[in-house]
Amino acid sequence: MITVLNLFAAGTDTTATTLRWGLLLMAKYPKIQDQVQEELNRVIGSRQVQVEDRKNLPFTDAVIHETQRLANIVPMALPHKTTQDVTFQGHFIKKSSSSLSLLGALLVLLLVYLKSSSGFTSQEEGKEPPGPKPLPMLGNLLQLDLKRPYNTLLELSKKYGSVFTIYMGPKKVVVLAGYKTVKEALVNHAEEFGDRDPMQVMQDTSKGNGVLWSNGDSWKEMRRFALTNLRDFGMGKKACEDKIIEECDYLIEVFKKFKGEAFDTTQPMNYAVSNIICSIVYGSRFEYDDPEFTSLVDRTNRNIQLAGSPSIQVYNMFPWICNWVSNRKEVHKLAVANIKQNLLLFSRLKETLNPQMCRGFVDAFLVRKQNLEV
Repeated sequence: MITVLNLFAAGTDTTATTLRWGLLLMAKYPKIQDQVQEELNRVIGSRQVQVEDRKNLPFTDAVIHETQRLANIVPMALPHKTTQDVTFQGHFIKKSSSSLSLLGALLVLLLVYLKSSSGFTSQEEGKEPPGPKPLPMLGNLLQLDLKRPYNTLLELSKKYGSVFTIYMGPKKVVVLAGYKTVKEALVNHAEEFGDRDPMQVMQDTSKGNGVLWSNGDSWKEMRRFALTNLRDFGMGKKACEDKIIEECDYLIEVFKKFKGEAFDTTQPMNYAVSNIICSIVYGSRFEYDDPEFTSLVDRTNRNIQLAGSPSIQVYNMFPWICNWVSNRKEVHKLAVANIKQNLLLFSRLKETLNPQMCRGFVDAFLVRKQNLEV
């Protein structure tokens, strides 16, 4: 259940946000839009574009890469934590520290959280990264722009370098700034930085389940099952491309209804991307005006917005004194509603389940569960 919600949330938000940025940049730079259209007309003509055409579309490919570089797709990514003591670029980081990637338009940051109780190291262990002096309990909280913390961290990296320390409330944090530094941490030290460290607001609902917030054997088993079955249902294959092309036709029809007038692309783009995920996960797509579908998508996107809000960030730092935070209550309420709705979807799929002909990821999970129960 939690894995399905993880796939739904992570896949929808990142892809839909990238596409909306692409539309925004095309509208802002009409000459670039004209050049992309000219290349598409010249190379593709009137036929349907395919993924394999990308190698013959150098300008369009460059625009896609530039959109991904400029767009602020995921300003705060998933936290990790260290599985063992590690010396990184001459700085000592203790076991059970947690790390959080921040992906900005021109900046990649990795935050390594250390519990305040274990945040101090001896000279024998190694020197600690430099950083601004913290206040008791509050740490460097008053120096951070909680709406856009990555901007503050960028400025601090200019003063203290690519590896520095701050305190987010009582939590000691080592910040790794820049693409090369983060890549070194997550690739060359993948074992040490491999575990996830769930934010408190997510832990409240996921309870360590799913593929985003779990660790150890549970995470490995679910990740292996998810990757194997998602590929079986089209992820990364021609079948998935066909689903995308089909959904694009539906999305274009929605755009045409506005007859050239300005409109907000957020909902139709979210619905289109979510439908592709639904076709893989549930085995079928939904109509854009289906209240069951739209409520699921809208609640998911609202929760993602709330997860990055200042009040939720403060709650993650001080969960024992911030249970009264209204946004935290809303996150919990929305998450519970999505779980209940998915239970209904699971139930309907189970009633028509054919083990010999799985329609999607959920069917594969139900068959696996049945086999384990035998």
